[in-house]
Amino acid sequence: MKHSVVTVFVGVLFSSTVSSALEIASSSFVGQTGDCVVATEIQPDGSIIVAANISGGPLAPKSSPPGTVIRLLPDGSQVLAKISVGGRVNDMSIDDDGNIFVASTSGLVKLDKQTKGVVWRKDLGRVVNRVDAGRDGYCAVLCYDKPNEDTATGAGTVSVFLPSGEQLGQFKGKHFTIDLCLDSVSKTIICLGFRNARSWEGKRVFPVQIAYVKAHNYDGDEKYTLYD
Repeated sequence: MKHSVVTVFVGVLFSSTVSSALEIASSSFVGQTGDCVVATEIQPDGSIIVAANISGGPLAPKSSPPGTVIRLLPDGSQVLAKISVGGRVNDMSIDDDGNIFVASTSGLVKLDKQTKGVVWRKDLGRVVNRVDAGRDGYCAVLCYDKPNEDTATGAGTVSVFLPSGEQLGQFKGKHFTIDLCLDSVSKTIICLGFRNARSWEGKRVFPVQIAYVKAHNYDGDEKYTLYD
């Protein structure tokens, strides 16, 4: 039995099949120098979804914002559809039906599974850095307090949305929140991050970063904390 695997190296997209050996089925440059692929997903039918920021080349959007989502055949050999989402893409996720959720500098966008139209769009008034969709189409997004930082992001704000796009809940993170995921079965939002601390090592104090995992329900009530 063969399964698709998508690997990205600095704007180069590789579509492979996994059997007894990893065989490259197709590969392609996406955009031009300075462009990047930020996320890939595989839909239930095997189609490959690529979220990228593309400023030049045949896949670049006609409008100036570079954020683009591309749908490819399962073997990566042909572009089935592409759509501009506005702004710069930061993250992407899909639900079990193949619907596409995109986090960008211009907000949160839900695309249909054919990647041909916008189902709904949410302007949160700030950059959306991370998104994760549950199997049932509920989704959660994380907006960093400092959207241009990779690690010193601040506590951040988490927002939860129904499949219809209606906001279900919102709550603040803690310390430095880096990423999140959503589990539809337990209706849990899991946030990952760290806090700064200091450790005495006998002769001097050293700065340390302590990672944590925090779980919340959709209203933001804390379920449990690990490591912190």
